[in-house]
Amino acid sequence: MEENRTVADEEIKEFDFDEFEEELENEEPKQTWIDKIKSAGGKAFSKVKSTGKWVIEHPDEATAIGGAVLGALIVGKTVSNINKVERTVYDDHTGECIELRKKLTNSDKVELDQRMSDGETKIEALDRMHKIKR
Repeated sequence: MEENRTVADEEIKEFDFDEFEEELENEEPKQTWIDKIKSAGGKAFSKVKSTGKWVIEHPDEATAIGGAVLGALIVGKTVSNINKVERTVYDDHTGECIELRKKLTNSDKVELDQRMSDGETKIEALDRMHKIKR
């Protein structure tokens, strides 16, 4: 035990407290989450500002890029709508459309037809088949 104490005492004597204190003084204070949000907001604003300057300086390129982005958005929305239509069936009994979890397969359609022939309504059959989106 005494050997450990002497080694520790020697290490303490060799430690440069002035240098350690100087490092602590030069260390940047930790940012709070509010400071981080402010910093991110400032960076985002400067990026938007520089993008705005670029658009003003290059109107033809900006128009072309804007048109391409708009076209991609329209195509994406159209595909989304088509997929939603494919997952929708009309119920004559209620007079409303039913949104399904996914598009019905042929075997699902055969099962639905069989259940409806047995006297179930379309909503009852689809519900028992666990196909209705909740």
